[in-house]
Amino acid sequence: MNDPERDQLIRQALVDEMHALPSIIREKMDDTYENLPNRRSVRRNRLVLQTAVLLVTLIICILSLGFISPVMANYLSNLPIIGSAFQSAGDIGLKQAGEELASTSTRQTITDKGVSITLDQVVYDGSRISIGFLHDSKVKFLDIDPRNIQISGSSVSSGYGLRNSEVAPGITATVLTTTVDQVLPNQFSLEIQIKHIQTWENDVKKDLKGDWSFKASVVKVLDGVIEKTFNPPLVKNLEGIKISLTEVAATPLTTRVSFDLVRPNDMEPEHIFAEKRSEGETTVQRELKFKLFDQQGKEISPLSVHGSASGDGIEHKIALFAPLGETQIQYLILRTYVITTPVKKSDSNAYVSVGQPAEKHLSDLDFVIPLIR
Repeated sequence: MNDPERDQLIRQALVDEMHALPSIIREKMDDTYENLPNRRSVRRNRLVLQTAVLLVTLIICILSLGFISPVMANYLSNLPIIGSAFQSAGDIGLKQAGEELASTSTRQTITDKGVSITLDQVVYDGSRISIGFLHDSKVKFLDIDPRNIQISGSSVSSGYGLRNSEVAPGITATVLTTTVDQVLPNQFSLEIQIKHIQTWENDVKKDLKGDWSFKASVVKVLDGVIEKTFNPPLVKNLEGIKISLTEVAATPLTTRVSFDLVRPNDMEPEHIFAEKRSEGETTVQRELKFKLFDQQGKEISPLSVHGSASGDGIEHKIALFAPLGETQIQYLILRTYVITTPVKKSDSNAYVSVGQPAEKHLSDLDFVIPLIR
């Protein structure tokens, strides 16, 4: 592309963006654009034109990140903000994946109530869906209804987690991650609606309801994925605890271990609240914790544990851990621990810790999981 064609393309891109820009930015661009000279063969005029265009582009970048069109994005491909949500605010799995996520950038921007939110990245690896947003640092997401996260028109999420981090001065990345406990197609349409946010200016917070709805086509990560299903399950029993291991999967983003769990009532999270105690009375809280190790005994960093219960008292668990990377691993070890914490009832609905938790390894529940990479 020669210089005249490039200048004309930039001019047209700026004109095309006029309808999407806030009035203050549009006015600045109108003033600048009206004074742009037509292209001349004289070197000085060319320099003036290119300098003016760069100044207008800089105004757009600084004041309105979310209003960059695909055409302009080609000229700004070296801008570190675009496509950076996962690297900035993602968990260890998303960060370690690195270049595996280079093709997931979507760059959709929705503006409502004067607030712009950009859908920056989306990825699905068979274990979870991660969605990265970019927005003003004075914006915080509130109360996202899991039913507003839909796959091809149907809700598949029972919960989610949020992480955020500042990407650049005034710009924050927020990553929403939801675990999926059903098989999804290799390609699908994702819809997500954000309806409730919080903004603040000069230390004054304001709840704002609007409609920031996004739709994106998602392609499942298939390269570098290893899945192993156990049918019948691998089963371990100990003192009322029964673990039935059903599947393990390693992807560039996560390591997933799926199992069914039966445990004693006193290890249920809500058990302590069902018991009647007076304020100030102490007791112990017992809960199970699961850790994953490689064949050298190195612990794989945990990400999350998602569970759903059936009517027969069986919990279906999905434990997610960091990706294994390029290490040649032949097997993994899943270990179960009992965590006992002394607690005191502080009021009618809460307990507070009053001592250090004790951790006990239940070695009889260890699983050695073959994994051929």
